[in-house]
Amino acid sequence: MIGAMSAPWKYTFVLILLLAASPAAEAAPLNFYVGGSVGDKTDLDPSDFDVDVGDFGVEGDDTWKVFAGLGIGRIFGVEAAWHDFGTVTCCDQVADAGFALDLTGVSVAAVAGIPISRLRLFAKAGFLAWEADGTLVTIAGAVPFTLDDEDPMGGVGVDLQLTRHFSIRAEWEVFKLAEGSLDIASVGVQYRF
Repeated sequence: MIGAMSAPWKYTFVLILLLAASPAAEAAPLNFYVGGSVGDKTDLDPSDFDVDVGDFGVEGDDTWKVFAGLGIGRIFGVEAAWHDFGTVTCCDQVADAGFALDLTGVSVAAVAGIPISRLRLFAKAGFLAWEADGTLVTIAGAVPFTLDDEDPMGGVGVDLQLTRHFSIRAEWEVFKLAEGSLDIASVGVQYRF
């Protein structure tokens, strides 16, 4: 299970304290935002998790996330998100061979952005605490397993302000997972208070 005070949360807590204590933060307005995004299909390779499924095709579900952030002025901020990377499956049509993996995670990241009229370009870097619950079908039967870890993540994106509070957001994120990585392109909406 993903711990409530895992390493990413510790790093983010320290980052928030440093940003809040900086001279720029004293005069900078704070703004809070929330949102949600849907992304493309999971492109995980089971071998990244030490699961061998041979040469069979692996299919992944669409992904989604919900996020909340705190902007400190117009440039800096911090953001937390809960990610559902969907289910990755393989080999349902093959006897005594199968694989299913549900992958979720919580990320925290420092965000820096540049506003250009109604557009805002941003980049982020942080950590993802992830958990994978899976089942491997073998000759001996179904074998459940759980994996979890904390790995770095980052991304770039743009949001387009539609009204004072609402914007459309598109981004590309890269997550380091086990021995591989996961790239997710997503689009969503954001509400700024």
